[in-house]
Amino acid sequence: MVGASLIVLGVGWPIVAHYRAKASLESYKARLRAEGEKMAIAELVPSLSSADISAANTLERTAGRMPSISSNSLTLMRPTSPGRALVAWEQGTLSNGDVSNVWAGLKTPLEDNAGNLAEIRAVLQAWSPAFNLNYELGFNLFLPQLTRLKSTSQWLSAATLFELHEGRSTNAIENLAALTALARKTDREALMISELVRIAIAAIGMATSWETLQCSDLREEALMELQKSWESVDFLTQAESALAMERVMGAKTFVSGRQSYSVIANGGFSSGTPGSALAELTQLGKAVLDNPKEGLQSLAHRYPGYWRWKLWQSYDDELASNEAIQASLEAVRTARKGHVFGPVLKELDKRMDDIRKSHPLAGHWLGYPIANDSGNAKFVARIARIEMERALLITAAALKRYQVKYRAYPNELAALTPEFVKTLPQDPMDGQPLRYRLRSEDSFLLYSVGDDGQDNGGNATPDPSAPKQWLRARDAVWPAPATQVEAQAEVRKLADEWKKKDAEGLASMEFRKRYGLMSGSPQSIGATNQSAK
Repeated sequence: MVGASLIVLGVGWPIVAHYRAKASLESYKARLRAEGEKMAIAELVPSLSSADISAANTLERTAGRMPSISSNSLTLMRPTSPGRALVAWEQGTLSNGDVSNVWAGLKTPLEDNAGNLAEIRAVLQAWSPAFNLNYELGFNLFLPQLTRLKSTSQWLSAATLFELHEGRSTNAIENLAALTALARKTDREALMISELVRIAIAAIGMATSWETLQCSDLREEALMELQKSWESVDFLTQAESALAMERVMGAKTFVSGRQSYSVIANGGFSSGTPGSALAELTQLGKAVLDNPKEGLQSLAHRYPGYWRWKLWQSYDDELASNEAIQASLEAVRTARKGHVFGPVLKELDKRMDDIRKSHPLAGHWLGYPIANDSGNAKFVARIARIEMERALLITAAALKRYQVKYRAYPNELAALTPEFVKTLPQDPMDGQPLRYRLRSEDSFLLYSVGDDGQDNGGNATPDPSAPKQWLRARDAVWPAPATQVEAQAEVRKLADEWKKKDAEGLASMEFRKRYGLMSGSPQSIGATNQSAK
């Protein structure tokens, strides 16, 4: 009887565990549906007009005719000291560490692609480009347009700064308007990666806007249009759709992963026709002979490991993934409602910690704990930072408009209402007004309390625990232009970097890679020849 009981237990427990894990997942999904969550791709696919799809295709074709170009080579908002940055376009000669003078390298490519840039500006002025994607492909969806859109933003940024450098502020504003429109209008792809690329485009646009605001030859009307354009950018709506689609696509991947080990082995992507079991065993056997320790680990991971995962652990993994996405979704909705991220991010961190404790093995067999260092939580934090930067930019544009009209900056931000802003932009991190102090009639301090939510009095020194970016300092201080002494020192520093690379034979290759000038196309050859001159 004892033996029979052990056999029944040995056979029955795995079956019970399988159905219990599966039932927990289905119960959670049913509760989400009952609460009104969208759990099918068809419910989340955006509605697009044929005109906007046509505009997107035109934009992608036009961008495809242009070689890649990197706005990073223009050293946008390059820090010179805490709270100050180099105004790139003001420098007569400017190296990026790879070429002696970026302006010479930009002149020919911009001239060669003037027609393409004009077509891009026309499309973005008249339409809201939207790509018709087949979301049913799940994470196998091919997204070449994202590279094109990012490249387009870099071209428009480069064109803006080059026109400022040449003293043609009207042309610069036209390119900047198109760059801002690119960030504003490409907001209908329900994918996290698409939203992250749009945020990257917006970051390029905001840095380019900062450069432009340092120009004294700007009319109030152009500044007002720039401000209004950034005021109308919405990141949170697409973020909500993207997270919901991530959950649905994730469900498709889990189903495919339970059906085929090759999906798991390829990181959740289909790999075509899987190989035969005999071929796979032969390969694993060879691995064991070549390296017994690693080979046996691979064998155990593939056979007992995969069977255990697909029958039991996969359901707990999917449940943890769903809970993490739901926590991020609710964080976005709360932030959208109250326009405050600081408390939301703290609560999201707590919920992620609770999910990790509830599912301690989630994702371990896959190689990444699902709720540990969650990409979903990082996604929400990235939105918080771009919203922080947007609030600072909108306020800085309104301050510039005030300065253009009254020949001085105001004593306090309240002076901006209602002539320059209807309501003062608040700090997205704590919900309070952005901090502002007048330094002189032509200088001010404007900042957000930043990631930690603590007001450090406008302290722009880098936070040792965060990346060295002005937004991640102790306070997120809107950079003031570098002093003349700082600017000269930074320009010399960049020139010295180029001389060192040039002496080692590295500079020209780095330049060609950075500008995408390796293909031998007419544009590439023209730009390379110009850089050599």
